[in-house]
Amino acid sequence: MIAQAVAHWRRGNRVEAERLCAAVIAASPEQIEAYGLLAEIYSSQREYLHAAEQLRRVTKLRPQEAGWHRRLGDALFASGELGGAAASFRTAIELEPRHARAHNNLGRALAGLGEHAAAIDCYRRAIELDGRYAIAHNNLGIELVEEHRLEEAVASYDRAVQLNPAFAEPLSNRGNALLRLARAEQALACQDQALALEPLNATFHCNRGNALLKLRRFKEALESFDVALRLRPESAEGFTGRGTALRELQQLE
Repeated sequence: MIAQAVAHWRRGNRVEAERLCAAVIAASPEQIEAYGLLAEIYSSQREYLHAAEQLRRVTKLRPQEAGWHRRLGDALFASGELGGAAASFRTAIELEPRHARAHNNLGRALAGLGEHAAAIDCYRRAIELDGRYAIAHNNLGIELVEEHRLEEAVASYDRAVQLNPAFAEPLSNRGNALLRLARAEQALACQDQALALEPLNATFHCNRGNALLKLRRFKEALESFDVALRLRPESAEGFTGRGTALRELQQLE
């Protein structure tokens, strides 16, 4: 029956998939695959607390399996329960010390809690376990920026891009770090590279606009912020940047 539930979910029939999962659980409350599928369904709909509820049931049934604790941590992180997420990731690491993804995700939770030095340690450990973990290199760069270690951050972003040239986020992050290092031309090139990969990313357009502001190319900056606002009308950074570009242009008239 669980295979039928999976098939219905893959076809987009959520109602039938949930009904079958409930029937499986009623007949066999220890059928963890049904809880896992429900968690997947809820997560896909951004119902993260419901997903976490299902995953908690699994961790009680399979307390020694690190992967379920990591998945519970992911659901709690997505719901904003950072302390609970950190606890779940730590449990996963206790059970499986070489679980690189759990170390990385613990770093994200700790960063959200403002524990930036501890987050850096987590990312470094994830990279020690999996040197090709591009996401961990990018996350490390983000935290190094928080610690004002900009050159080290650039090196981390470089490694992330080297490992995954199609990964746009570290390219844009690299540009932001370079801008803070007063290397605006290089920063602009990074944003252009990121936008070549993700042309509909409003954040990247804002970052490009900020680089153009530093270069005093105000008309082009205004155009970048306008694009960002078309893509994401609620973007506060887009409004702020657009206002700055307009003021600078008016002063030049």
